[in-house]
Amino acid sequence: MLLTNHPGPARLSFGVSAKIKNQVNTSSQIPDHYKQYELSFGEAEFTEGPFGCYFTQVFSEPDWTIGWMNFFINKQVTFNPVADTPMAMLYCSLQGNIPAKLHGRPGLFSLQHRKFGFYYVPPKLLNKAIFKPGHYKSIYFSFSAAQLSKFVSQHPQFVQLQESLLQQAANGEQFQVFEFNSKALQIVNEIKECRLEGAAVHIFLQSRINELLLIYFNLLSKPLKDIIIPYEMAIREATVYIGEHYSFDISIPKLARKAGMNINSFTTRFRKIIGTTPAEYIQRTRIQEAEHLLLHSDLSVEEIGAQVGFTSRTYFSRVFKKHHALSPVQYKYKWEVSTAKGFPLN
Repeated sequence: MLLTNHPGPARLSFGVSAKIKNQVNTSSQIPDHYKQYELSFGEAEFTEGPFGCYFTQVFSEPDWTIGWMNFFINKQVTFNPVADTPMAMLYCSLQGNIPAKLHGRPGLFSLQHRKFGFYYVPPKLLNKAIFKPGHYKSIYFSFSAAQLSKFVSQHPQFVQLQESLLQQAANGEQFQVFEFNSKALQIVNEIKECRLEGAAVHIFLQSRINELLLIYFNLLSKPLKDIIIPYEMAIREATVYIGEHYSFDISIPKLARKAGMNINSFTTRFRKIIGTTPAEYIQRTRIQEAEHLLLHSDLSVEEIGAQVGFTSRTYFSRVFKKHHALSPVQYKYKWEVSTAKGFPLN
């Protein structure tokens, strides 16, 4: 059963062997001496046994789940990680190396210290994770098929990569993992330190998840980007021009002339290199700048729309809502709710 056959994100739970099951106690309260490791949000579960203890905190939305995990192991133990439904997750190992085995996949692999990558976990099958004495920290992000499709629709240059990931999942292959770079580590730390409440925490976490996915997919696509296409430089220069002139009227014919191509060739090649049309790229650039101004300036919606290149407030609001399912006013209001101790979205 593939990820595409189920509608929602999965959760990861950890079983123990029958020999020690009756010695294990579970609670929804994290003891005070572990409070320094917990998040300010999420449903908690604390488990204690002859191996030591661990706790998980899970925060779920309809299309994604975040699982924060800390293991304090004083005696080697083998846990049985189980997904309740087919699970596609971005797993980030923050501390410690964990030998693991997925059901049906030959041999062991390692969840490596300070690395992150995509994993596919078949549902309701007993997998193995071997913990030696020590402290282990990790966080996973589980996605529904709809969430991954939405992300790729916003970044069409990754369509082929998504298809490749799903095919690898079908074949039981392991995906590529990468060292944490400073930006990825910063995102995870900001999630850990988040003190937002209500609607604001959803907006904050959604933005951080998208950033982390973008980092991973960019790393995954690097070898493809190293292939030089003769007209690629002209297309890249067009995106730089858009980034510098989005507040003005930008015509596609003018961009094509600057690139030394006719309009049809320019549009076709732009889509091939960037993954979207020139018009869509211009629109997305303007919306991204508008997001920043909404959250970090005192300008009115009308002023922001004009500053980023929209000809009217009505048109700006319509395009913004198409991207966020919220009007600019609603977007700003949701962010302002309970943000006194929070982090900026951008």
